[in-house]
Amino acid sequence: MTLPKTLPNTEPKSPESTLRVLVIEDSAPVAESLQIALESHGFACRLALSGTDGLREAEAFPADVILIDIGLPDLDGASVARALRSREVLPTPLLVALSGRPQDECCPDNLFDHYFTKPVRLTSLLELLRTTRLQ
Repeated sequence: MTLPKTLPNTEPKSPESTLRVLVIEDSAPVAESLQIALESHGFACRLALSGTDGLREAEAFPADVILIDIGLPDLDGASVARALRSREVLPTPLLVALSGRPQDECCPDNLFDHYFTKPVRLTSLLELLRTTRLQ
């Protein structure tokens, strides 16, 4: 079975204050699990399964927070973050790295606003997103 590069996206019916989250993750099961969890907590969520698709989706979906897998197959997460930071979009979305390796091994300083080691603890991610929504 071949998975599409971009998964179908759903957004909850909610007010404009809903935090918009873009998940850029090449593992479809991980991406879909994050989407289900985030939407069940009231966040609007879109998915992309590659760095290239993530950059394209970021143009179409003005996310407040972008979760980026560091180990993407086409563009690594750091390259995706650099491309997103170079855009002239205000306000700049919060960039969150997701990786199976320690932060000092894979993420240049100041490129990401936050860092989570996989597997991501959902309670920690939700706390970050709730804090971001309040700002």
